[in-house]
Amino acid sequence: MTDRLAITNLAIFAHHGVYGGENEIGQRFFIDVAVDTDIREAARTRSLAKTIDYARLAEVITQAFLEKNEQLLETVIERIATRVLETFDLARAVEVTIRKPSVPIDAIVDHVSITIRRSRDA
Repeated sequence: MTDRLAITNLAIFAHHGVYGGENEIGQRFFIDVAVDTDIREAARTRSLAKTIDYARLAEVITQAFLEKNEQLLETVIERIATRVLETFDLARAVEVTIRKPSVPIDAIVDHVSITIRRSRDA
């Protein structure tokens, strides 16, 4: 059995992108992170140390996202997943989605997104 702890729609302003001065202008991105873990021990002991602190998780995501401006979101999303697994021993797997609402394409879209799933086993 796997339990999930998730942060949804974490909004971060950053300077990632390739086209039309995205690196200079910047824009808001939205990030979802779901961490597979086991919360039974935390529930039994009522101990924050036995679970993933979502405040700390938000900090780790934000730091990884802002660490360095990148042209490709693929680079950023890998960095977030790696950092979550490195930081939280209780994390068995992580799923990360980045949504980019302001895209320089000739089409009407709500956003583009990338989703990855990484685990300790892979």
